[in-house]
Amino acid sequence: MNYPFWDIPHIGSGWVIGMIAIYHVMISQFAVGGGLFLPMAERKASKMKDRAVADAWMAQLVRHAKFFLILTGVFGTVSGVGIWFAIGLTHPEATSTLIHNFVFGWAIEWVFFMVELTTIAVYYYTWNRIDPKLHLKVGWLYAVASILLAQPAAPHRCLHLTGRHLGAHHLQPHRRRQAARPQILHGPLERQVAHPLLHRHAVPARVVPLHGP
Repeated sequence: MNYPFWDIPHIGSGWVIGMIAIYHVMISQFAVGGGLFLPMAERKASKMKDRAVADAWMAQLVRHAKFFLILTGVFGTVSGVGIWFAIGLTHPEATSTLIHNFVFGWAIEWVFFMVELTTIAVYYYTWNRIDPKLHLKVGWLYAVASILLAQPAAPHRCLHLTGRHLGAHHLQPHRRRQAARPQILHGPLERQVAHPLLHRHAVPARVVPLHGP
């Protein structure tokens, strides 16, 4: 079916996707690094002999855990949904193809994301409330989920390739303007052969006869 396209003046819809994606990737790198930092720092603090220094480390780690909880659960979630919203408006057909072709990749990513959100929330809210060894295991589970979350991201790199095969001119305003111009088709009046782009964009064609009436 024919979908309407989303045109952003001056910058284009492709740049909107890029800006949201860059912001989301920066947050994801914080989440991956934080996922490793928190359990490693907690493990080091638990082995310190100086309890005053260890308590200072733990107090600092509580603030770091809250930071990563807000960063991942709020800003990461909103920017991730924003990417899907932007690509869905820019090229619905390519988005549908990505979902159908890489459905298990997206499913794996979303499962890891849910595990990551759950473990960081449990990690923060159970501080000094459960056994320290169990709390550390929750931290390592958060670290593993955050690392594995970055692995199924290969389908993201297929967006450009899929959009190009399905008609990437939707992403480029100058190509849309060129395709929207009326085209002159030479041939008899009773024969009208239209270019496929004319059918796609529903642009009327003017037929100029080669011979007189």
